[in-house]
Amino acid sequence: MRFPISWIRDFVPLPEDIEVISRGFTFSGTEVEEILESEGEKVFDFNFTVNRPDLMSIYGLARESSAIFDIQSPKYSPNPKKSQLKIEDEISIEVPDSDLCPRYRAYVIKGAKVGNSTPLIQKRLIQCGLRPINAVVDATNYVLLEYGHPLHAFDIKFIHGKKIIVRRAKEGEKIKLLDGSEKKLSKDMLVIADSERALAVAGVMGGEESGVSFLTRDILLEGAVFNPVSIRRTSKALNLHTDASHRFERGCDYEGVVKALDRVAELILEMCGGQLCENPIDIKTENNKIEKIELRLPRIKKILGIEIPKENIIKILDKLEFKAEEFSQEVLKISIPTFRVDVEREIDIIEELIRIYGLDKLPVNTPSVIDIESGRNESQISENKIRHFLSQKGLFEAVSFSMTDPKIDPLFSPTGEQIKISNPLSESNSVLRRSLLSNIVLNAKKNACYDNKSFGFFEIGRVYFKLSKNEAEKFNRSKIQDSYLCKDGSIIAEEPRIAILLYEEDISKSFNQFYLRDIYQLKGIIEGLFNFLHKKCSFVEQKPYSDIFSENHFSKVFCDGVEIGFISYLEPTKMKDFEINGKVCVAEIDSAPLFKRTDPSFKPFSKYPTSRRDLSIIVESEVRWASIEETILKSGTQ
Repeated sequence: MRFPISWIRDFVPLPEDIEVISRGFTFSGTEVEEILESEGEKVFDFNFTVNRPDLMSIYGLARESSAIFDIQSPKYSPNPKKSQLKIEDEISIEVPDSDLCPRYRAYVIKGAKVGNSTPLIQKRLIQCGLRPINAVVDATNYVLLEYGHPLHAFDIKFIHGKKIIVRRAKEGEKIKLLDGSEKKLSKDMLVIADSERALAVAGVMGGEESGVSFLTRDILLEGAVFNPVSIRRTSKALNLHTDASHRFERGCDYEGVVKALDRVAELILEMCGGQLCENPIDIKTENNKIEKIELRLPRIKKILGIEIPKENIIKILDKLEFKAEEFSQEVLKISIPTFRVDVEREIDIIEELIRIYGLDKLPVNTPSVIDIESGRNESQISENKIRHFLSQKGLFEAVSFSMTDPKIDPLFSPTGEQIKISNPLSESNSVLRRSLLSNIVLNAKKNACYDNKSFGFFEIGRVYFKLSKNEAEKFNRSKIQDSYLCKDGSIIAEEPRIAILLYEEDISKSFNQFYLRDIYQLKGIIEGLFNFLHKKCSFVEQKPYSDIFSENHFSKVFCDGVEIGFISYLEPTKMKDFEINGKVCVAEIDSAPLFKRTDPSFKPFSKYPTSRRDLSIIVESEVRWASIEETILKSGTQ
């Protein structure tokens, strides 16, 4: 983003040396990528981080400069002259979708004569990469660069019904934009509309039909604060990235809209004349609360390793427009300015202090190395053993998000209630998983779509669920590794698990009939794992708890007589919903019992020679090996 140095100098007395200015910005975290020359002046090309929208303006850079170079702070408050005309006679405004527009402020200028902007404004717009159009449009772009707040101007004669409505678009509604393109809108997009049609896509681009031209006489100036998530989604959906959307996506100053509108009105009155209606319309759905954070002075030294004098701390914060009040001898209470959307915690303020005070002042110390054991606990050691064992069996490890689809999760999860996420990335990742299978099956779907005909996955992770008070009392608490007790007596629980999935596209056509990815191989892997960990396992056939599992191949897994999981084929008809056509077998096991170490027991060798016998037992097909083994063990003496 390009800004001329001469423009910043209008607000603060920068050093003469361009290289000193460049290093000062870069070393404090605002990188100057390149020093250019345009219109005979030096122009800096800045690379701003996404969390600093407050720097994307001349005024923001001037404020930053005052702290970096310890010079006077920028002080300028525009004050446009108002007439006695009533704005209510010219326009009315409604904001029904205030969740996407918490503030909408409007000015009206009557009787303006729109011409070209001044040479200085045109030159500075060109230096910043913008094209001059007319005095009004240039003034809004000029203030966008100067104060960082996007504004828009409408020709009032094209606003039907003299009414502005900030609403969601109608599904399929169309609008022709200022760049000449026609866009089809969806119902989740916010538009600025009149009584009949959409005039602009809020926070992205204005419409061609209501734009200001040289024939415009009455102007509506709009300044607003829009929901950043909504603007980003709209910009992506329409494939439009503008200077306005770039700033709105990152968060605009709630209070900055007043100064920006005052400044643009001042410029238009100077260049075009006219009369500014008094008492602008300002619709606010929420009062912006000034956040206060306690800054502990001993904490600064503990984090940075150096002590910054209190007077320096107050001075730096004052230059950055933070207000510091002395709460106690060792604590300052800091009021966060509304334009600093990135500062939320004490550590953020400490970061501000050291980047201005100077990272070069941090002492260079050789890190102390303490010779201690790795510190791995028993569970971590066992988890690594399990991971290596399953990898040696030819399985690939899957690492999935802890979030999953609320529609898929119930298919695999009989335990507890879903835990919803308050700010999900998407609807398909809006709950915490109650089973590892909900995500590992989606991994299988992707691999099957890539024409992988045979594969196996395992995942070692945690599941999360909520138990009501009654359920919590009945649930086996020994299985829960971590839990949080809620006020209503319910429990939010976290449980470690292992999931295994084997896939074979067509068992009858498998290349290696001796190494099929089927349920018998899966049983063998589980038995081998238990033997490896010196545990006893058994399988007991039962009816499945969900119709996604095969009724004829569902078994509970027991470890030393305690139920810890299950093994099953997945129903082919259900797998078609996942676009999986082959055979899928799965197992999910509570891993907490496996993490517990079993002390080995030793028996003396027999004094007598051993003898082996091969037995062939003829039984009905319904009889399982587990029952035969149990009968033999009960009948035997040793």
